[in-house]
Amino acid sequence: MTKTPMVTQLDVESLIPYEFNPRKNEQAIDAVANSIRQFGFLVPIVVDQNNLIVCGHTRHAALLRLMAEDPETAEQYRMVNVVVAEHLTPDQLRAFRLIDNKTAEIATWDFDLLSKEIGELYESGIEFQQFGWSQEEIDCLHSVVSDDCLQPAHYETEKEGGMGGITFNRKQSVKEARDGSTR
Repeated sequence: MTKTPMVTQLDVESLIPYEFNPRKNEQAIDAVANSIRQFGFLVPIVVDQNNLIVCGHTRHAALLRLMAEDPETAEQYRMVNVVVAEHLTPDQLRAFRLIDNKTAEIATWDFDLLSKEIGELYESGIEFQQFGWSQEEIDCLHSVVSDDCLQPAHYETEKEGGMGGITFNRKQSVKEARDGSTR
């Protein structure tokens, strides 16, 4: 019988980042901090029995950043939910650390559903740019339903003159592909 992992609360400063974590998280910390600030700390950090982080390095760094930015509100971020994976062997913990990150990369977006969700939430005032979405991605999803809308090859950076920003290559939307129309 597999032992059930224990869920508890620990002081975020007692959690120890894994020094050999191959995932580079720095670019995501601000977006995760913004998410925690707006929605609360909703996804537990996974640790081993010695409080060594297995999964959740970015959430941990975001919490520490939030605490450092505003000492007056730091206490609200101090105690966090953690899953203590004491039922796993050291090799299983190391493997899970990698597998958890890799499996997140495998998932893909259903662009029709994503566009619908973004379109409906766009009007609610949620600023998705705070959470890692670029304005170009939001504009693309808000106005064009396209299977390749979020692929980097879909837009190119202007090198000289103009606005110096992103310009979209003309691609056929899903609707156009279905009914044969063009804009």
